[in-house]
Amino acid sequence: MDAINRFYISSGYSSNKRIGTLRVSNKYLDFLVKVENFLNSESPLPISFDVRPCQIQYFSEYSYSDFGGGIWVRSMNNETNARYLLSLEINQAINLSLLERYSLSDKNINEKYETVCFLAGSNLIDELSFEILDRIIFENPNSFIKPHPLTHDSTIREYALRYGWNKILDKNLSGYSIFSKTERIYTTTNSELFLRSLIEDKFIDTLTKYEFLAKSQYSPFFALHKRGYTSNQIKGTINNESSGLVFPTQEDWKERLSNYFENSMKFRESLKPVLPFCSVINSDIPMHKSV
Repeated sequence: MDAINRFYISSGYSSNKRIGTLRVSNKYLDFLVKVENFLNSESPLPISFDVRPCQIQYFSEYSYSDFGGGIWVRSMNNETNARYLLSLEINQAINLSLLERYSLSDKNINEKYETVCFLAGSNLIDELSFEILDRIIFENPNSFIKPHPLTHDSTIREYALRYGWNKILDKNLSGYSIFSKTERIYTTTNSELFLRSLIEDKFIDTLTKYEFLAKSQYSPFFALHKRGYTSNQIKGTINNESSGLVFPTQEDWKERLSNYFENSMKFRESLKPVLPFCSVINSDIPMHKSV
């Protein structure tokens, strides 16, 4: 059965409870809903939207999220996701026409930025490495901070008290437009702009604390980057017919997702435990006992 609290793109993606006053275009959502319907009927295991990976390598669920107007399907374990991507043949690199998720303003955006730090929303502030961010802002006078559109005003005030309002870009400005005019990108590995910065060869460093890196949404691509994959090699991996990433421009997206399920399930078999196991959540039982 599916998770009891499962979320659906088709019914809740644009709800005020989820994104407040932000707006998502129907054009952006049309493809996502089509893919979600396909996943509901074809996934060999339960599948949920936008759930943080929280299972052992021999996963029992899939998850999916939107990326630039497309969909990325992966397992609920990021070590598995990283190793799976690393196992794929690198196809020919393709240019990806990515779409911005929200309808945001292009006004008052500079012609050029040297360095911009794209941050995640307020819900992930505990995973932000202020040590790295402090150094960037202090050492580079031409650096700015772009808060996520879903950032509380109280969080932005905290940033302003720490760095100055002159360093903070309006959260309602288009992140995609700012990105396109920026040379050097720092961002968290929870942000889709992290993956885009790898694709466009603008990435400098992650702003995510290392202790949280393994469970960050796009950290499997960080693994590719750390192993020397170039931007073209990452695009070539994405273009593999079994990558789990599909986009509106791909007429064969159903076949690609079917290939992903078939190959990822085969990959899963190699991870099957040889000893009994159970997942213990919030256990008060100590893992080690002194004698």
